[in-house]
Order: sequence, then C-alpha cells, then structure tokens
Amino acid sequence: MRSLIIKTALTVIFLVLLSCSQKYDGSGIFDPDDPDFHASFSTVILENDTVSFGTKSLNDGYIYAGTDINGTDTTAFAESVFKVDLPVKNDSLISAYIIYNINSTDPLITGKQLEIYKTETDWSDSTAENTDFYSSLHSYGSVNITSADSSVYRIRIDLDADSLLSWAENDTTTDQTESFYIKSPAGNAISPIIKMYSSKWGYKSLRPKLYAEYSYPDTLTATDGSDSVVTVNKLDSTFISDDISLVKKRSSCLDLSGDRFKLGGISGESYLCRIALPDSISTSSTVITGRLELTEIFDESDPVYGGISNSVSTNKELFVYIMTDSLWYSSKKKINYDTLNVWTYKLNLSDSLNYLVMDGPVQKWISEPEKNFGFLITSKKNWGSPFGSSVFLKPRLNVSYITTEE
Repeated sequence: MRSLIIKTALTVIFLVLLSCSQKYDGSGIFDPDDPDFHASFSTVILENDTVSFGTKSLNDGYIYAGTDINGTDTTAFAESVFKVDLPVKNDSLISAYIIYNINSTDPLITGKQLEIYKTETDWSDSTAENTDFYSSLHSYGSVNITSADSSVYRIRIDLDADSLLSWAENDTTTDQTESFYIKSPAGNAISPIIKMYSSKWGYKSLRPKLYAEYSYPDTLTATDGSDSVVTVNKLDSTFISDDISLVKKRSSCLDLSGDRFKLGGISGESYLCRIALPDSISTSSTVITGRLELTEIFDESDPVYGGISNSVSTNKELFVYIMTDSLWYSSKKKINYDTLNVWTYKLNLSDSLNYLVMDGPVQKWISEPEKNFGFLITSKKNWGSPFGSSVFLKPRLNVSYITTEE
C-alpha cells in the first residue's frame, strides 16, 4: 500500500488582481486577460441591476437636480418631482409661489436656471422608479437660483393663473393636488448636481413651502358706530406635501485605470474581474483559507461628492457575485453570475484593511480552473453621498492550502 504523504504548502500567495477592462469588439468576445481591451463605461455592454443601473428614486432629506459632466460624458443626472396642496379653498386667491432652499456653498450657482414642468402622472415613493413622467410633462417655464444671504440659495416658482384658477374652483384636497417636475436645462446644465432641502428634511425651517396670498372681506366698526366692509390681504403658507428625486449614475465598473477601483454611489459602483490562479497550485490542493484583501484609500474620495464616512460605528455592506460564464457578450447585454449564492460582507470602516473570506469559490477555482470566470463586487446600499464613491486598491487574493500526494 502506498502511503499518503501530506505536504503542507506554507507559502501564502498574493496575487494582484488583473484589470478586467473589456470592450465589445464586434466579434462578441471579451478577453479578460488581454490588457489592450478597454471599456469607457459599463452601460455599453451591461444591463443588469447589479452593475448598470436604471433610474432610481431617492429621498434622503434632499432632492437633487443637475447633470454631472466629466469631460464630454454625462456621468450622472438628477431630476425631481414634488406635489403641492393649496392651503386655502376660496375664489379670492391672488397669487401663490413655491420656495425651495438649496444646500450649497458655491456662489457660482446664483443666476443658473432650472426648468419647471407640470405632470399629470400619479406617483409615490414606491412607484416613482416605474413611472414615465416624461409622457405627461408640460412646460411651466424656468426659474433662477437666487441668493437669500451669504450661505442660503433658493428657487422661487411662481404659479400661473391657470393653476390658481384650478385650485380656486375645486374644494377637495385630492382635486387641488398638483405635481411638478424640476430638471436642469438641456445645453446649459447645472454641474455638479445641486441638492435642495426636501419635504422630509429634519428641520422644518428649511423644508420647501408653498406661499399663497388671498383676500377676504372684513367688517370694521367706525367711530360713529356704523359698519364698513374692507378687503384684507393675507399671506398664508404650508409645507410641500411630498417630493422625491429620480437619479441615475454611470457605474465606474470597467472604467478603471491603475491599481484602484470604486465602490458606493447611488446605484452602487461595481468592480468585475477574473484572477488567473497560477499553475503551481495543483488541482488536488485543499484550500485552508481563501481571502480577498480589500484596502480602502482614506485620503482619496470624490472631490465634489465625498465618499464613505469612516467611523467605528459605521458598517457598509457589499455583495460578491461569482461569475458563471466566460464574460462573452450576449444580445441582451447581460453578464451572468450566481444570484442564488450571494456572498455578503460588512466592512469595518475604522480600518482601511478588510478581508473577504471566500474559501468556497477559491476551492472551486483551484479544483476546476476551467470554471473560473471571475467575480463581481458591488455595494449593497448607497454609501455616503448618493453621487459619491469611495476608492479601494484592487483586491489581492490571499490563499493558503495543502496538497496531498501518493
């Protein structure tokens, strides 16, 4: 009987992750090992909620408007909708206007414009992502961003006569509610994206309001005891009943250079790659530990939108998906990965170095190298600023294993 000799491989292997820059070259083939392949942005080749994101609804205490422009590319946009209920129900309405306060320290936004539309589309937080607001938009003009003082900027939307008449003629709150749409003008976009205090902002003093001026008759008693009727004007106000932003951000997945990548953002920045394990690891090897080393770069965050808030009490979750095919292009522009066995991790943001334990996938890659198609890392939820992201070093694989020989 031949004895089994167990050989322990104490060598710990560190592999710098190869960039999986790819592009569709017309033949339908991606080669993740070819450094000459390149993709400028992922939406060209990907259509999947984990990687390339559609429009998302957002309300984190702000609503957003504008377009983030990087060179000649539009990398993100934000447009918002809000509902208005008139505070009075009579036919003596004189004027009404809406005030939104803007959170910004940039005086250059003064004088820039936003376009206002009315929409007949019914919406709520739960349906906004699936609602086509564009099919029912009617131009309502444009408004300037003005300065209230040295640190507060705002927009004022004056309501037209038709809106006032419509409100005055109806007596129910349902009939009085109207929805408006805010967007940055085409060809003269606000960049970077601005944020306005929303109806859900914690401090009421900064929440958006509708102001209505109306008149009513009042009876005064004269000094001689006779009565006279005068017209009194009054300015009343009420908070905007609801608002939400519709946003989209180009993923940085595949748009990588050097040794770094991004996670976070409103739609979850993502990173896709494949590690070619060395032939020196026998397919009969047994993995003891297989870990991805993920290192955050604390001093490098988005210069405009910031990044992850690093504190001991803050944990941010990410997903790791194992790819299930060779990254070939398909007519549906989708990549295929294992959605049933999702690897979920929480990062300790008080420490720049985190380890993602992946013993199972690494064992499979070693035992069946022909099925090693790589993996996808994506943030589970929005991190930090919706339009920001955090920078990490491309992860390294740390493997310890034993081999058995007869």
